[in-house]
Amino acid sequence: MSRIKIIPTSIEDYLDKENSTAKNILQLLMVKKTVTRQDIAEHLPNVLVRAINATVATLRRNRIIYVSGWEKSPKLRPRAKLSIGDQPDEFVPTSKGHQQRKMTGEEKISQAIGARYDAINKALVPARNRKQQRVVNQRYLEHVQGIR
Repeated sequence: MSRIKIIPTSIEDYLDKENSTAKNILQLLMVKKTVTRQDIAEHLPNVLVRAINATVATLRRNRIIYVSGWEKSPKLRPRAKLSIGDQPDEFVPTSKGHQQRKMTGEEKISQAIGARYDAINKALVPARNRKQQRVVNQRYLEHVQGIR
């Protein structure tokens, strides 16, 4: 007689299992509303990190838990905060350094030129109030139109 393997699809299915990592993770999430993988590893010291990661991936794939936010870590990458629920995951925040690395060479050159022109413009053009700027703009338009 062959054994039928039941694939858990709900929280109750995971909580009914005895001594499972998924059950322990879900019980921790019921006590604390959000946890990181590091919190899980600290709460379950006898479980390998690879087993924790695989279990979290399975729970996310079955839409039992989701990434509810991100926490800054002392290292480079932010940590995912996990919560119980069937909601879409939060996007990973990107750092300014990452955005700078993604810029192409042309974009870097144009940004540098723009910054240079802004610095020259700030040094050469005096600061004007609104009325003074209006007079300057009017004179320029008259010059371009050939009135003066």
